[in-house]
Amino acid sequence: MGDTTGHAEVRPLRTWSAFGEIRHVPSEYEIVTHEVNYTVRKHRAAAFELNPTTPANMWYLTYRDKSPVQVPEWNEFRDPDEMTYRKYVTVQDEQESVLKGVLDQYESTAHDHDIASRWLDTLAHLLIPTRYPVHGLQMTQAYLGTIAPSSYITNCAAFSAADLLRRGSLIAYRTRQLQRARPDVHVLDDARRIWEADLGWQPARKALETALIAYDWAECLTAVNLVLRPALDEVLLNQLANVARKNRDDLTWLLLTNLARDSARATRWSCALARFAIERSPDNAGSFVRWVKKWRTRAEDAAGGLSTLLTSVSSPGQDELATLEAARSAITESLASAGISEDMDKSAVAAENARGATSRSHAPPVLVDPLIALFDRYAVEPGANPCRWTGLTFYRFEAPVAPHWDQTASLAFCVVVQGRKRVSINGRKYFFDPSNYFVINRATRLQAEILEGSPARPFLSMILQIPAAALAEVLIESLPALEAQQATDDEEDEAYVSQFDGDLRDAVIRFLKTLDDDSERRLLGPLFLREIVFRLLRQDQAPRLVRAALYGKTSRKVFSAIRYMQAEYGRSITIDDIARSVGASTSTLAHSFKEIIGVSPYHFLKQLRLERARVLMIREGWGVSEAAARTGYASASHFVKAFTGYFGEPPSQYANQFRGRPTLNVMESTETRM
Repeated sequence: MGDTTGHAEVRPLRTWSAFGEIRHVPSEYEIVTHEVNYTVRKHRAAAFELNPTTPANMWYLTYRDKSPVQVPEWNEFRDPDEMTYRKYVTVQDEQESVLKGVLDQYESTAHDHDIASRWLDTLAHLLIPTRYPVHGLQMTQAYLGTIAPSSYITNCAAFSAADLLRRGSLIAYRTRQLQRARPDVHVLDDARRIWEADLGWQPARKALETALIAYDWAECLTAVNLVLRPALDEVLLNQLANVARKNRDDLTWLLLTNLARDSARATRWSCALARFAIERSPDNAGSFVRWVKKWRTRAEDAAGGLSTLLTSVSSPGQDELATLEAARSAITESLASAGISEDMDKSAVAAENARGATSRSHAPPVLVDPLIALFDRYAVEPGANPCRWTGLTFYRFEAPVAPHWDQTASLAFCVVVQGRKRVSINGRKYFFDPSNYFVINRATRLQAEILEGSPARPFLSMILQIPAAALAEVLIESLPALEAQQATDDEEDEAYVSQFDGDLRDAVIRFLKTLDDDSERRLLGPLFLREIVFRLLRQDQAPRLVRAALYGKTSRKVFSAIRYMQAEYGRSITIDDIARSVGASTSTLAHSFKEIIGVSPYHFLKQLRLERARVLMIREGWGVSEAAARTGYASASHFVKAFTGYFGEPPSQYANQFRGRPTLNVMESTETRM
């Protein structure tokens, strides 16, 4: 009887039963992709079979398992291209065969020997250095694949990293091809220097290096795959390919067009993944929107720098604004495909408001760039806004402005904190934005154009005319080292653009904060202006600034004359005495002094004496008569008249206002002589 008592019949397991939730015959794509990432296996205590509190496990717990972006089952995501290793190798093998044939064919026709020097310079600045950002992008994809919450995502990121490895290799092949064909063009060997120092690359470099520390896996996906890479690839692949075609470099055009396919595939799966996360859990939308707002500005700045570089080095080239708009459109299209929109942002804000005023009252304040706040305060009206500092003008424009002619009267220091501007001088174009400053070395006629500005985000800038005395005095103190620098560079540019950050930016903020207070403006303003000049002379473009003051053989006699005035200002010296001391005629010295310093020797000596008298009346307690006598004035009444005309009030009244407060002489060096 026991033999007739049977158990319930057990149905045999099907081959695909191990795939669990798939519940259908798995495709080849699913067979080779499903749960091959062992760190996300079911019923695990931690990512790795170690103590759950080890650093590696805590890293995965923090930046993957506890990510703000979560869905019930990540294994339900599918790559739109259903890419497998076999499929990937087949596709790329076909592409490599095509490209190898193209490279060999063009090399046999001596294609690169006919490339114009200007276009070679463009390739040297925009194509060849690309292997550095490509390597950075490759690292982000490798990280994303390692820490992804599903093997379906891991495989997508792995193929994306492989695409970037291929891209770097092809750029290396093209680089070597150009170097062999044109060994005389040395800029083809400067890729690393260009990547590390060229202003056009620095916003992209900063964005990529920051992306490498976007540790949350979903933020990394958003920052790089949805925002940064679409913008960069639009400029470095699509727009550069367009310019290559214009310059009859069909080989580079074909190469970049081919690489754009890999970029498009990476965008497809990334957008599909974001859309999947939002559809399965709408709460994820807020996190994506927050990250997009954080990274979009960085991506646009990166694209802006490259757009400027592409416009400035290529001929025939590409309109800078058109290039930048194409990059912005690429970001917009990527986000639209990912299902991320402004409506979500508004919904997120509404949800945040619904949490109540109490929670909002404890929210951290929104950080505002102090420099933008200062510019916004002083640039109230559209157009030029003069201020109480002679030679300083602020500008505000709420729409782009067509090119117009302008004239500078002397050396000018220009800063833009919002928007973008283009200046043309003698056919050469200079682009600058918040990441860099612009210096015009001497009186120059120029054409200016405002490229970006809107009511919501107005163009804000300033132009500061730097007094000749301030430049000359600081320059003299730094002259030995600076002369050695400038001797290695023979360029004679009227202007230059350089990176605006660090100590120079802080000096500008300190200077502008003195403008509202009369006492601070008079006492501290000259000191901070002198600091700005000093910081400019410490920048990488200092040799050009030195040349602005040192051009011509007579320049050293001019600076010798200044040193003589500094030593002898207390005596009743004349211009003839100064000229004899440096071995020049009075007329020659006067002409050279005016040309180089911008003022006559007499005017400079007068400034020197009055500045010295001002400080010592305050610091040493000198009276009017003593100050006049010790600064070379034979008559106290003459001194009072000159002082009042220069500082706006009589010396005794001026000194009583500031006496007892610490001060320095703007004409007196506080630095150790080199």
